Amino acid sequence: MPSLLINNVSILNNSGNHLCVSILDGKINSVNVEPVSRSGNSHVINFKNALAFPGLFNVHDHLEFNLFPRLRSKIYKDYLEWGNDIQISYSNEINSVLKIPVELRIKFGMIKNLLNGFTTVMHHGINSIQKSDQIINVFDNYNFLHSVSLEKNWCIKLNLKPNNLPFVIHLGEGTGETIENEINKLFKWNIFNKKIVAVHGISLNEKDAEKLTALIWCPDSNLFLYNKTANVSELKNKIPILFGTDSNLTSDPNSWNHIRTARGINALNDEEFINSLTSLPGELLNIKEIGKIKEGYRADIVVVKKKSENNYEAFFNINPEDILLIIRDGKIILFDESLENECGFLNYQKFKISESIKFTSKEIVEVIKKLESLKIKLPLEISTIN
Repeated sequence: MPSLLINNVSILNNSGNHLCVSILDGKINSVNVEPVSRSGNSHVINFKNALAFPGLFNVHDHLEFNLFPRLRSKIYKDYLEWGNDIQISYSNEINSVLKIPVELRIKFGMIKNLLNGFTTVMHHGINSIQKSDQIINVFDNYNFLHSVSLEKNWCIKLNLKPNNLPFVIHLGEGTGETIENEINKLFKWNIFNKKIVAVHGISLNEKDAEKLTALIWCPDSNLFLYNKTANVSELKNKIPILFGTDSNLTSDPNSWNHIRTARGINALNDEEFINSLTSLPGELLNIKEIGKIKEGYRADIVVVKKKSENNYEAFFNINPEDILLIIRDGKIILFDESLENECGFLNYQKFKISESIKFTSKEIVEVIKKLESLKIKLPLEISTIN
């Protein structure tokens, strides 16, 4: 397999600003302080004013729900009140999206993540996604429970699953007596002390956190529905904090707006926050060698326009149209029109995100075309080019 060389990039959490990353057989082969020249049949991409970072890990999404508009009619007490309300208030909007085949909706959910720089996502749902159908890496090596109130036989499933994988469950999503009772029931009936990863955790306290393996924090979705989010500044002292976007049903399609919102809360410092998006999920979920631009690690890499001299400020000011290159498992899966000369050998197809032209595989562009033919309004101003 030809090697791929990325020259002259700054790397997030690395002190160098003119680094070269060499990729071979899906892995990062080396990180050098000097540009590397083309050798043999290697492909070289030279950058100017660019920032590279590991492909991000979205630890909570419902992939089949990303063609919905954001739905709410008020601020809610909890997820049960929200669910009941939207079924009545937005039945037409819901039914029109549900008519789209679920396989197509799941593919778009992966595309949304890709366009935001996520190369791995944890899909929280019952629909399994075959490796051959994965546009990005979909992590499913966990036990699914929706919630205490909506998951049938949750107690039996929690205690009788014959594996040691963590259970990922919506917990503490809202406030009030119903939510407190859910939390207490789950802990009471976790007879065999199974590992539990809580999603949302708005009502969780430090004592609750001691009984959990981790918290997946989804601040944008929480603030939209409940005008409140988890007390991460305290909870982080007890458990690891991971980051999730939730779906477009309750959150902004531009995940970088979530990231800026979360940063503004000041619950995690910049290093903690970036780790929650990159290296920490792999460490916690036992996925080896992901989340770092480091020799021997999986070559999941995003390169973006560097709009600030400070690497952290550059990272936190990204939008999807700023993405120049995305590599998954050592293969280029998206590139900006400015790299057409270097990446033209891929024979990818054009599409637009906002006013920016990108290139990606025919498979991805066909999904966009199919949704356009169904007269679906796509988020992020995504469109094909005739």
